[in-house]
Amino acid sequence: MARTKVSVVKGSTKPNYKELEAHVRKAIEMAGGLKDIVKKGDTVVIKPNICALYTHESAAVTAPRICTIIADMVKELGGKPFIGESSSIGVVNEEALKKAGYSALREKGYNVVDFSKETRGVVPIPKGKKMKEVTLPKIVVDCDVLIDVPIMKTHDQCEVTLVLKNLKGLLFDKGKRDLHHTYGIFEGVADICTVKKPDFAVIDAIIAM
Repeated sequence: MARTKVSVVKGSTKPNYKELEAHVRKAIEMAGGLKDIVKKGDTVVIKPNICALYTHESAAVTAPRICTIIADMVKELGGKPFIGESSSIGVVNEEALKKAGYSALREKGYNVVDFSKETRGVVPIPKGKKMKEVTLPKIVVDCDVLIDVPIMKTHDQCEVTLVLKNLKGLLFDKGKRDLHHTYGIFEGVADICTVKKPDFAVIDAIIAM
């Protein structure tokens, strides 16, 4: 199995947009860049972590600025970026998007998608140990590239929530419930990764929980 290249860029805990853009672009380029991943015309889903009604300062949700920088990089390569997420069970996703500062990005021309309202697609999991299929937003099923953008934070079950656990946000409410209570979060996430694995990941560690 090929080794994954990991880069870390250090900066201020309160970077302005220009500083943050430089850090994100440098980190992505050091890790291999997007040129070999994103092709002209590709649909690219950028998946932050927006679990509930929080702002980035809480260290619970991904900074929207990071996602816009990645979206701009995708556009530069001729791709079509969509920033999408669905929050935890019981949380109105559109309210979570607004609280975290993502709804406002639409006014700036960014495509922000509420996964909970999307058309659904069922994906078989031939190699699944616990799950035999998974229901995902069709935009995620059909996308050419998936870029995972979690925030670095702790979790009561998994110790930390990073790239793999962030895939839970691709599921609809029933899928999230089943992941916890039927399949087990570790086994379930591993099964999902056999059919929908991120093509690239950027971790927001500006404020870590």
